[in-house]
Amino acid sequence: MTRALVFVAVAGLLLTGLGALLDSAAFLRAWLVAALTGIALPLGAMAVLMTHNLTGGQWGEPVRAPLKAVVATLPLMLVAFVPLLLGARVLLPWTGDLSGLPEVVRHKTFYLNLPFFHARFALYAVIWLTLAARLSVWRGDRRSMPASAGGLVLWALTTTFFAFDWIMGLEPAWYSDILGLIFMGSALSMALALPFLLPGVYPDAERWPALEGARRDLAHLWLAAILFWVFVAFSQYLIIWSGDLPHEIRWYAHRGQGGWQWLALAMMTLCGALPFAALLPAGWKRRARPLAVLAALVLLGHALEFAWLVLPAYYPHHWPLGWRSPVALLTLAAPGLLLIQRYRSRRAEGTR
Repeated sequence: MTRALVFVAVAGLLLTGLGALLDSAAFLRAWLVAALTGIALPLGAMAVLMTHNLTGGQWGEPVRAPLKAVVATLPLMLVAFVPLLLGARVLLPWTGDLSGLPEVVRHKTFYLNLPFFHARFALYAVIWLTLAARLSVWRGDRRSMPASAGGLVLWALTTTFFAFDWIMGLEPAWYSDILGLIFMGSALSMALALPFLLPGVYPDAERWPALEGARRDLAHLWLAAILFWVFVAFSQYLIIWSGDLPHEIRWYAHRGQGGWQWLALAMMTLCGALPFAALLPAGWKRRARPLAVLAALVLLGHALEFAWLVLPAYYPHHWPLGWRSPVALLTLAAPGLLLIQRYRSRRAEGTR
């Protein structure tokens, strides 16, 4: 497994470097999709850990170590944004000549400027790394409830503005208050799905009946996160469409044509309809393999979601079938899985 991940990481880096040489703009767009997908996992895991610190309960005990392993990948995911920060002038239309953009964008220059943009990202990184340290991700298992209560507030604020910067900023004439909530819902759904996919966290109920209650509770919490994501995503669509404002509807209009509508359908099926139908009956919650398959499909669906959120800003009339986005995802996922595997092995040795 380790050798396979190393091979994928090295091959992905080589292909990514080739893609950057051939077309740097296309590389940055694909890398943004991968980076958003990658950072959503540790951010979601961080929120789940802080929630368990506040509420307690058996549901969180089996997944604390796996979730901490996921949060431990946060520095890697932050480093993945360095090429995007350096290539911000290629990615973000408001960094160039504003004369061709709507007047509403020119009124946002107090917020949409590169020095402030870079400073905001540095602030997000400092806050998230501080929260990870307070959660004792890299040492011990201390649980600080006051830090978790205030940490959840900071987490919600920073993830909201992070989504505004990296998703809404791609089309600065468009605005939605709900986008930050959609990003939070995606991060929580992904973080709650991953423990079911990692080996050894939740074996079959027949072999480990003591974990059945915890598995069931976590599955219910996962279903709640999925329903939250569905609710806020549909609310944004309903509010914007009923408002009938051209500069807002256009955001959905060019995501509903040129092949993007099929990506949206796949995303809604994998992230909403399928897990909703699967997690309602009790049968799937008792078996490790069906839950692992479902978790993998949900994670794939959220990767498609980030592609749907990002790429139509650059390709509004067609869906460019290419290899860059899948390669970028694999390039970032392979070292992330290696870090998770190494973290879990080190913690297992430390508890012996």
